[in-house]
Order: sequence, then structure tokens, then C-alpha cells
Amino acid sequence: DMENSLVLGDHLQCAAFEIPLNIKDDYKYFARDVDFNIFESTIKERLEYNGNDHVIDTFLNDTYTCNEKYLPWPSGYVSLRGIQEEMFAVVDVTNNRNIVIEEIEMSRTSFTLYDGAIFIHQGISFLVKEFNSTEPYAKVIRTVVEYTTAQRDFTDVDPMLIEAVKAVNGTDLPIFFGMLETTIKVFGFLKIDKWGKVIDAVETYNPPFCYRSKGFWIDIPEKCLTYLEEKCINKAASIHAAEHAIISCLPKYIITGFNEIKTECKAPEKEFSSRTTERIRPARLLIYDSKGGPTGSGLSIKAFENVDAILKTCLSKIVECECANGCPSCGVSLPNCSERNEVLSKNGARIIFECILGTDDEILKRILKLYPLEDPTLNGSTIETIKVVHGTVKYSPNVKVLE
Repeated sequence: DMENSLVLGDHLQCAAFEIPLNIKDDYKYFARDVDFNIFESTIKERLEYNGNDHVIDTFLNDTYTCNEKYLPWPSGYVSLRGIQEEMFAVVDVTNNRNIVIEEIEMSRTSFTLYDGAIFIHQGISFLVKEFNSTEPYAKVIRTVVEYTTAQRDFTDVDPMLIEAVKAVNGTDLPIFFGMLETTIKVFGFLKIDKWGKVIDAVETYNPPFCYRSKGFWIDIPEKCLTYLEEKCINKAASIHAAEHAIISCLPKYIITGFNEIKTECKAPEKEFSSRTTERIRPARLLIYDSKGGPTGSGLSIKAFENVDAILKTCLSKIVECECANGCPSCGVSLPNCSERNEVLSKNGARIIFECILGTDDEILKRILKLYPLEDPTLNGSTIETIKVVHGTVKYSPNVKVLE
């Protein structure tokens, strides 16, 4: 995506390493795909300026070269289609070898690296003996076992800083963009034999693993939650379904690969439990870059810019689809949902989209009459897991108010 300034900037580093770039002379090669202002600002902010003075070779006058942090070979630091993620080294310490056998992306570590996990490398099993989330590395030893492992964890994604804000569809409801922090706590794992049967459940005491990225979110108004309560529709299932619908619509508006944009999936063990939980989550729709670290990958900001069209498309697909409670066609059900699409409410998602897009109250009440009163005890949901939030996220000193 040439309009993604983060991706464009990385590739310009490689170009400038081979031949120094002049903004005016070289823009003709990018004019079809990139706005001149984006091209100019990306070069000035990311590359090194050669200047006009004290330059021996006149060929270098008023040009930009590769930033020194990309040296000696820029293409070694640049991902072909996205943003290079921070990597975790997997170190084989069998018989004191201390050899790095693989590097794992930061966003994948919680699924493959934790104390006690079985890590598979080139068909060989390794036991994870130590996972250090701050260095970052994991020490593994070669082993022979008749099982694999699957982590048991919970993931919280929380906004940390508001960097931009605008109104949703001309209403007074704000949508925010900024920095988020993902906290993953692996509290145990399952041992699974070659037939797929669980043979043991093990508790672990790994410290929480945290990383930051970019994303956008909408705090759901109290009025919307009241409508859901009137119909006894599960709030978590409604939010989860709406977030799925947004993700499914994104490829229509931005260039994104599989699993590059994620959300906080709702676990049935928590949402449909009869035991009170301390992890009561905010009533908000939240979408974030799964890669890119503190700078993000540039995908969620483009979704943020097109959010009105995305939300309207989501609502339209849900209304037009004839399925009962969500399917891949309407986007409510996603094939890559980490919680197997068990906590979903298509009706609840429609109510959320109608509310945040500003549908008139009288029209919304007529829509509600179409839905029967649901029985919350059918899925075992007898506890509150969602709460209303009121201005709990800090604003950046340089926050941009777009509308």
C-alpha cells in the first residue's frame, strides 16, 4: 500500500541506499500511487538530508539518503509488504549449545513460547525452559514427547493514549485513535496427544507479556446497553459480533493481510460463566494492529479514516444477510476467531451499529420490536462482564481533533 507512510518510508530507505533521492525529480516515479505531500513528508521525516553545502559531488546536492539505523543493508530490516515486528530469539541450550535456531514475531510469542510449552522447529520437539519477555529470548532444550501443548490465557487490550479523535457519522459520538497496550497472561496449558485428546492440564506462573501498538475504539453509549438489556441480549456477545463485522469489512477499504488487524475476542468460559469475574471489560468496540510495535503498522489509522463507510457497510451486511446468528457472509463469524465464534449475537451487533451511526430513536424502537426477548440463562450467562466507561484514557499533548 503506497499510501501507508510507514510501509512507504521503509521501502524508500532501500531505494535511497542505492541512489540518493531528490524529492522533485523522483516524484514522477510515484505520482500515480502517492500524493506529493505524503511523499515529501515521508522522505523529510524518515531519511537523512545531504544538503547543498559542503557536498563534494554535485550529484548529491539537495538529496536524501538512507537513515544510518538501516545500515549496512536496509533490505535486511524491511519487510516486503508490512512493518517489521520486534523478534524473539529462540535459543537451543541443549548440552550447552546456545544456538539461535529461530526468531518469532512478537505477536506470536504468547501462542508458542511460555514455560513448559512444546516448541516445534523443523519437525523436532523442544521444551521451553525459560521465557524472558524483556530481553527478549526463550531458552529451549531438545526433547522427545508424545504430545503437543495449547496455551490457556487471557488477553486484555486497553487504550493508553488518544492521538486523534473525530465524530462518528456526523453525530456527537466520538471515535478515538491512539496507542494501545496488549497484556497477555498465560496461566496454564493443555497437553494434547496425537489424536487430539487432552491428557493433562498444567498451571504455569509466567509473568504477563505486554506490547504496544496502534488502534481505534468507540465507547458504546449507555442508551445502547439499555436497549440490549431490554431484550436480554448478551452485551459481550453483541460487542464481539460487531467487532468481527468491522474486521470482515476492512479489506474493502484498506490493504490488509490475514490476522494483521485484530480485536479482543470474548471467551465463553468467562462470558457464559455463573461465577463472578474480576475482569469486567469496558463497553467499547476496539480494533488494533497486531503488528508494528509502538508505531503500529499503519493499517488501523487508515481504517480510522474510513470508519463511517466501514460501519455503514457492516450494518448493511448484517441487515441483508438471512442467517440466524452470524456467518462469514455478514462477517459476524470469522474463521480466525481465537474463541471459536462461541460468544456472538448478530441481533446485538445490529443494535450497536444502529446506535453509534445515529439511527433515530423511534426507528430503533421499531427495529427492537422485531426481536424476541432472549433467555440469558440458555447460554449460562448470569453475571455482568461489561461496564460503561467515561473518559478514562489520557489525551496526547499533540492530539488531533479532526471533527
